[in-house]
Amino acid sequence: MIDPSTGELRFNDGALSLGPATSPAMLEGLGAADAEGPDLVPSMRTRFLAGLRSDQGAVFSAHLDFLKDQLTAVRLMAVGGVYPPDLRDWDLKREMARHDFHCLWVRKQLGWLWRLRRYPWGRVQALCGRNLDQTPRLSIVKVAYVEFEAIEAAVARDFA
Repeated sequence: MIDPSTGELRFNDGALSLGPATSPAMLEGLGAADAEGPDLVPSMRTRFLAGLRSDQGAVFSAHLDFLKDQLTAVRLMAVGGVYPPDLRDWDLKREMARHDFHCLWVRKQLGWLWRLRRYPWGRVQALCGRNLDQTPRLSIVKVAYVEFEAIEAAVARDFA
């Protein structure tokens, strides 16, 4: 579930909460692993969590992007059933179905205008695996807590 007032994501019957206050240290003991991420600067790193169950029974994997100890974004992807966990068995039709599922999942929680809304904590995007060059890409739901402009400003302060 996405809490529209805080941006907090809750999984596994409320046992796991991820949100703007989540730090890398809070992931210790949860089976989080290092993962590839945006890595725009050396102080960025990404952690991966699998097996996140939503209240509606959907299963997700998550990439959590950090700038130092600040969570900048959570990238969720529905997995299991008809949705493969990676690109090895990629199919455009199936990826479009995953994207549609993501959009419906978010709309049930945030309403019809979720794509247009900006919240005090950030915004939510559904990025689709469909692309012009037909290169396999995975569809994700991105909950952004920090925009790239803020990351650029933070990096600039470090070098000033």
